[in-house]
Amino acid sequence: MKQFLLVAALFQTFLSSAQISGRVTDAQTGDPLAGATVKGKTSTVTNDEGLFTLDEPAQMITVSMTGYETATLKAVNSFLTIALLRSTRQLGEVVV
Repeated sequence: MKQFLLVAALFQTFLSSAQISGRVTDAQTGDPLAGATVKGKTSTVTNDEGLFTLDEPAQMITVSMTGYETATLKAVNSFLTIALLRSTRQLGEVVV
């Protein structure tokens, strides 16, 4: 029983220290997207090179940025490459 508790404690420690990192790019050009929001249990934004790090073992992450379609995906690796598609929605006319 003590061995089981030790293994369970070590597994929990491993999960709590896991990180997910990656790069967010434009799907058409491959250029990095700076300022994209990446959300798991916590959230962060990408740097100038499109890179991010979440200090958590997230199962699902959501990536969003103005002018792009939001992407939700399963975090299957510790490093993810995410390509966002440009949004085809048009803004309506603004009257001031």
